[in-house]
Amino acid sequence: HEAGRTTGYSFVNCKKALETCGGDLKQAEDWLHKQAQKEGWSKAAKLHGRKTKEGLIGLLQEGNTAVLVEVNCETDFVSRNLKFQQLVQQVALGTMAHCQNLTDRLSTYSKGFLNSSELSELAAGPDREGSLKDQLALAIGKLGENMILKRAAWVKVPSGFYVGS
Repeated sequence: HEAGRTTGYSFVNCKKALETCGGDLKQAEDWLHKQAQKEGWSKAAKLHGRKTKEGLIGLLQEGNTAVLVEVNCETDFVSRNLKFQQLVQQVALGTMAHCQNLTDRLSTYSKGFLNSSELSELAAGPDREGSLKDQLALAIGKLGENMILKRAAWVKVPSGFYVGS
């Protein structure tokens, strides 16, 4: 049960992973992640095109930067789910990292927008591998609903200025 607790995957899947990888925990964890990714992608392809009228706006402010992200799903039931909320948080963190990497010398404030495909291509952030669209596929795989990374907006101010949220 240890593996299940640390990875968040079912006991049956963890057992299968350990058998497949000859008891090597690290390898088993990587294998599980790849399987989840595959299942997520195939489920995402099946659900593609279903209407996403619900969702959440994520707001994150760090120092002189604030980001807003919109992530959509099919039902408000899913928008209240912790895994969906974690996805929104991940998208906000990925967007924040992107903004902090932009090397623009600011005399006044700057703002920017990312459309759905630009947002999907962003790196998932410091503690996750892959891009935000990988995180999206994993969430679709777990929650079984179509979801879309709709858009993001950000505002950056020079030091000495203040941005509130």
